[in-house]
Amino acid sequence: VRPINADYLSVLFYVFTAYHDPIDIAYVAAGRFGGFWELGLSPWDLAAGSVLIKEAGGKITDFWDNQDYLFKNYLIVSNGHVHKQMGEIIRRYFPEYQTVYFK
Repeated sequence: VRPINADYLSVLFYVFTAYHDPIDIAYVAAGRFGGFWELGLSPWDLAAGSVLIKEAGGKITDFWDNQDYLFKNYLIVSNGHVHKQMGEIIRRYFPEYQTVYFK
């Protein structure tokens, strides 16, 4: 695996969020996208998609790699292979989301 430029990676993953959030999550589960991240999500946007991701062998967490993502309004969804890289980049650009919860 060759190294990927961090800025390129951050742009690449955000370009894929052109659809509706539940569809983006389903596309990651189906293997169409390698990863997806988003801010401002509601639990109903995540519930079904999280089952798809887990069944497909992917990974879904908040920005800080915690499993209690459902009631936070930000998350990272990936095929599992790029999750660590996505998290490192996102945490660099969004450090204030460490303690933000959905209300």
